[in-house]
Order: sequence, then structure tokens, then C-alpha cells
Amino acid sequence: MAKQILFFVGVVGLLSCSPPGGSDPAPDASNSDVSPAAIDAGLPDPSCTNNAQDGDESDVDCGGECTPCGPDDHCVDAADCVSGVCQDQRCAEALCDDGVRNQDEAAVDCGGRCGSTCADSARCSSGLDCQSLVCDEGLCRQASCDDGVHNGRETDLDCGGDCAQACSPGLRCQAGSDCISGSCQDQQCQEPNCDDGIHNGDERALDCGGSCESACPAGTPCERNDDCVSNVCAQGQCEADPIEACLNGPHADDDEHRVEACLMLRYINQDRALFADESGNAVPARWDPDMYLVAKAHSQDMCDRGFFAHVNPDGRNPSQRAELMGFNVPVAENIAVNRHASSASHAFMAEPTCTGHRGAILDPRNTRVGIGLVQCDNPGFRWDSYMMYTQNFHLNFRIEQSAFCLDPQTACELPSNPVTTATQDCPDQLRQWGWCDYDPSAIMTGWGCPDD
Repeated sequence: MAKQILFFVGVVGLLSCSPPGGSDPAPDASNSDVSPAAIDAGLPDPSCTNNAQDGDESDVDCGGECTPCGPDDHCVDAADCVSGVCQDQRCAEALCDDGVRNQDEAAVDCGGRCGSTCADSARCSSGLDCQSLVCDEGLCRQASCDDGVHNGRETDLDCGGDCAQACSPGLRCQAGSDCISGSCQDQQCQEPNCDDGIHNGDERALDCGGSCESACPAGTPCERNDDCVSNVCAQGQCEADPIEACLNGPHADDDEHRVEACLMLRYINQDRALFADESGNAVPARWDPDMYLVAKAHSQDMCDRGFFAHVNPDGRNPSQRAELMGFNVPVAENIAVNRHASSASHAFMAEPTCTGHRGAILDPRNTRVGIGLVQCDNPGFRWDSYMMYTQNFHLNFRIEQSAFCLDPQTACELPSNPVTTATQDCPDQLRQWGWCDYDPSAIMTGWGCPDD
């Protein structure tokens, strides 16, 4: 009521000061609360800055149409408060759990000073507002394994945890599964090594093969021969050592000459490795129990029926003889009459490159071999008491011949001396007989080579 009376008196005073003629005097800028310029500029109503609670203010100079009030000031509703929270007619302090978007929050109770707490699809100003740390076009995006941010369940940047990509050595991890190497120590992925008890790096199997010094046992995966203890990698798997397979394979107990047959197999594989260009880096020949039966039968037949030839008196060649025994495969064959496996091997290899017996031994297509030895016991036969040697190779036409042997410049040439690794094992008596000599003329004669 006092305000109304004062206002009324003020009006009366103004009316009493009107000049004759009834027109109002021009306002005196020096006595006015707000200048016309201030009014034109849209400045706050003077009641919001008069240090008094008036108008619709909820507290002194705040609330209502004035600026919002701070914590603990009186309020009528949330709009009166800076925090947007009015409790028990008092403005509450802005908090990160008050259910209101206030302070510098990017969305309700998240982001800004509340930290990286905004869920996927919530509003954001930067990645720091988001749980995923990814803000795209003003919205938090779901963490992914290719967003260039260490987020989600990743143990390091875009790797480990739920990511398909494991982490490289040196990056953070929680378990071996987080690491490419499979080895996590002290929360750091380790370099793979050949004694960590884990199949990792370029190992072909657990701690063997690849760059490891240890080769892999038979039955384990492989890519190269030197991945394997046996030095035989066939169709992606390490095979048993050919010599071991020969010595302990089927029919070994019934074969009185098996040790010498296996020695001949050793010479074959040593020569395939020694003459790598000529053999096309051929894999070691594997012992073939089926080819052994074919070879053994032919050696015995030659001794019994007194002949020495690839075609038996019945007209059957090696492949036909194998088929008759139930092995329907193409067969290549070497035969010799000799006194020792070393000198027989020397005789096979003392021929021009890529030709005859030598060609069969070094041919990469001849991947399997059986060797049958029989000491002839036929008094009427020229070679009575001599050893009959037959090598039967399983010929695999799906494998290509070596480029060396397909080149006319290198095929059918004089081989280097010694012609075989077997030469060094020739017995002295046979050397005296000249059975292990290197005779270029004898080697090249009769083959029709360009240098004949």
C-alpha cells in the first residue's frame, strides 16, 4: 500500500509542475533512472539491479524476469535458478546427478565438468563428453574397433578385448588373447619367441618350424622341408624321417637287406639336396611300402629267372607289374647289379644331367620310392651271388620338372665330380676295380648329348 501512495503522490507532483497549456516538460536526463539510450539498448529493467527484491523477483535482483538465482537463493520454480533446480523454495547447487542439464553439461548430467559420461546418441561438444570418446556431428557414437580411439573394452587403441584385431608387441593387454603373440606379461603384449610355450610368430607348430631353430616332429603342419625334423614336408604336413620310415616300416622285419636299402634311400635324398638346381629343389623322396613290394618282387624275379631288364619275360613293364600287384600308379624304375649300395648309387648317378637313372633319382616328380634288394642264388645265372637292386618310384605328373632339366643348355651335360654323395662310401675293393671312378668319356658316351 505504501508503494501505491508514493506513486500516486509522484503523479500529483508531476501534474502540479505542468506548465500552462497542459504540455509535459522534457525529461531531465540527469534525474532519470535510465537514459533513453539505455532503454534503446535493451538493458535490464532497473528493478533487477536495485539491490531490492521487487517485481516478480524470487530473491534480490534475481529470478522471475531477472537473471536466474544462485545456490541457496529463494526460488518459486526451477526457472528462477542457475542450476535449474528449485528445492524447498531454495535454488540447489548444480550437480552431475540432479536430472537437469546445467553447468557446462553436454547433455543431462553428463559431459563437460561431469566428464566422459554421455551415453551413445547423447548430445556432445567433443569426444571428451562421451563414454566412447567419440563425438560425431554433435552426438556420441558407439565405440568401435576402427574409430581411432582407445575405448570400449579395447585393451589398447582399436585392438584387444572384443576386437577381432589382437594387439602388437608393446601394447597393453589383459590376457594372452589380446595379443598377436598370444603372450601377455605385466599387462603388455610380448614379442613371440620359440620357447614361450605358445604357437605364435611364424612357427608352424608349438615353438618349432619357421624361424625357430627347432624343427617340427612328424604330423605337424609345415610349409618347407626345413620346418620338419625329417626334412620332409608333404601336403602341408611333416612326415616321418624317410630313413626311420624305411627302417621301421612294413615288412622291415622280413627284409634281410633293409638297412642297405635305407642307406640307398639316404643317398637319393642327399643327392636331391646337393644337386638342387637339377632336382628343382625336390623334396626328399619318402619311403613307399607299396613300391617296396613291387621293387622286391622284381629283384627276386630277375634273380630267379636269370634276366636283367625293366620288362620281364612276360612282357610287363614297371607300371604293369605294379598294377598286377594292385597298385595302379605310374612307376619309374632303376635297376642295377652290384656289390654295395654306394657303388650301385654311383653307377646310377654317373650319367649326364637329367638323363637315365640319374634323371629318375633327381626328378622332383618322383616323390615316393621303394627299394628292393635280393642277393642272387642262381648258379646258372651270370650274376649269381651278386646283389640285385631295384628302385621303383611313384611318379607324380602333377609336379613340374625342374627348369634346369627343361633347358637344353643344362640338360644332358657332364655332371660335376663327385657325381653323388655315395662315392665317398665306396669300398676300397670296388674303387680298385674302377666301379666308383669319375670318367667323363664313359659318362657321356652313348646318350646322344650335344657334347657326345
